[in-house]
Amino acid sequence: MLPVAHISPHWRTVWDRSTSRKPSPLAWLRYLNKCVAFLCSSDYTIDQVRAVAKHPNIMCSPKVADHSQLNYPSLVLFGSKRVVRYRRELTNVRPAQSVYAVTVMGPSV
Repeated sequence: MLPVAHISPHWRTVWDRSTSRKPSPLAWLRYLNKCVAFLCSSDYTIDQVRAVAKHPNIMCSPKVADHSQLNYPSLVLFGSKRVVRYRRELTNVRPAQSVYAVTVMGPSV
């Protein structure tokens, strides 16, 4: 669930293709904090959150009030039988008139 920040699977530094620089550690930490708040709000224990985040000093505060507010390409629903609408905006980083595909996968029952 947590994205790789500075190390690729091949143990090379990850670069931002648009700037040819390393990604900002501040942006990564802000995103990590949101992911931690998401996990803490999802009934994981603090030990489980620390294991996933690989940071032993993480604390579970604050928590998120609405799981849909995690700014990540995935969408989360928890046992809701009501209609839920999500809105996501994206910035086109490809040539003009590019087409993006959306995939929706329901739970396997």
